[in-house]
This record gives sequence, structure tokens and C-alpha cells, in this order.
Amino acid sequence: MLIKPDQLQKIWVLRKLLYSMDEIEAMEFILDKMKATKNNAEFFDMMRRGNS
Repeated sequence: MLIKPDQLQKIWVLRKLLYSMDEIEAMEFILDKMKATKNNAEFFDMMRRGNS
């Protein structure tokens, strides 16, 4: 498998969060969060903690 099970779970949580947003809002959300983190691990840790 290319993605570890714990990472896959985090991706699904993010997808569920983004589903309720329109395209522009979702893209702005992702870009803001990516700018605030240095790597994927930090990004998903921030999502897990609920700093959204």
C-alpha cells in the first residue's frame, strides 16, 4: 500500500471536512493550513488537534 492506514484515515477526515465547503472555500482553507505548517505530518497533526 502506498499510504499508511493512519494517514489514510486522516485523509478521509479531511475529505469529509472539505465536502461541506464550496470549491473556493475549500481551496482557501487548504492553502491557509498548508502555509501555516512545514510538512504533511505537521499539517495532519494540526487537523487532528482541531486547529482549523
